[in-house]
This record gives sequence, C-alpha cells and structure tokens, in this order.
Amino acid sequence: MLIYYFGKFIAALRWSLFRIFFSKSGLLNYVYPSVEFVGFKKINIGFGNVIRRYCLFHSDVFKSGSLISIGNGNVFSNGATLKAYGNELIVGNQVFLGERVQIQAFGRVVVSDKVMIAANTFISSSNHDLQDPLSERYLQEENPGDVYIGESVWIGANSIITAGVSIGDKSVIGAGSVVTKNIPPFSIALGNPAVVIKYYDKVNKKWCRANGI
Repeated sequence: MLIYYFGKFIAALRWSLFRIFFSKSGLLNYVYPSVEFVGFKKINIGFGNVIRRYCLFHSDVFKSGSLISIGNGNVFSNGATLKAYGNELIVGNQVFLGERVQIQAFGRVVVSDKVMIAANTFISSSNHDLQDPLSERYLQEENPGDVYIGESVWIGANSIITAGVSIGDKSVIGAGSVVTKNIPPFSIALGNPAVVIKYYDKVNKKWCRANGI
C-alpha cells in the first residue's frame, strides 16, 4: 500500500514539475503523467499545448541536426510518438495528433498549422535501399526524404505517409491510405497507393471528380 501511494505521489510531482518547467509568459503546457522526453536539450516546446499520457518525444543527441520543435496550442493524444534522428521535426500551431500517431524524422518533417492526424497514423521520412537479398544483411541504412504536410490537412486513421512526400494545403487523406506521391492542395486522396479522387474548383466553389475517376 505504501509503495502504491508513493508511486502516485511521484507521478503527481512529476506532472507538476513538467507544468512549471514548461511555463512561458505565464501560459502553461499541460503535460500528463507518464510522458517521456529523451534528448531534452534538443526539444523546444511553445505554450498552451496539451500532451497526454504515454507520449514520447525523442531527439537523438548523438546525431547532429536532431531537433523537435513544437509550436503553440497543440494537442498530442495518448501514446503519440515524435522522434528526430539527425534532422528537424517541426510541428506548427493548433495541430491535433490522435492516439498512437508516430512521426519519425530521418529527413526533415514539417507538420503545418491546424493539421489533424487521426489515430494510428505513421509518418516516416526514410526508406531502405536493398542490397543482395541472399546476403545476411541486405537492408542498407536509411535513405532520408523530407516530408511536408500543408496547413489544415486532414489525415484519416491508420494511414501511412512515406518519405519524400508533400501534401498540399487543405487536402484530405482518407483513412487507411498509403501516400507515396505528392498530393496537390485542395484535394481528396485515398487508397493504397493513395490517388486523388476529387479536387476543389476554387472558381466555381465546388468539388470535382479527378480525371479517370
């Protein structure tokens, strides 16, 4: 029983210390218990963010260029994971990350303002080149490629965004999609691999079917 209450006390103390530590200009970030920060010197966080349980922010201090930069007013749901391995991972303002969203920055990753990413989405800025499949180790080291997600993009649950991809402003990615190529602004794309099925005609102010759909 004593161990139980001691654990509760440590969790509460940790939460309070994080809230105080992240206080800037009198505006607090709300960091829940069990959140983990690795490589804290290479993690910058703004104000007014909500970081829920079991989130992980990992900036590799042994790789030059690693940096996680978080803006203001974002929500990170339970289990969201952000990792920077030798490059920048930038999250803008008023971004929502659903439960268990994972973002890995081997190349530079930018998540712009007001983006919403639903649960279990995986964003990776690296691929593997293949060597001889008969050798003991035929996977080479990561081949990085930058990822850019424009403003007000919506990404459905269980989607995968691969290295080298750019998603234009105010586009929508359907749930379960695998995005392997650039998606233009004001588009709706879905599938594996994801293809554009609709685009927004700003002149006539209506959604139109893409060619061949």
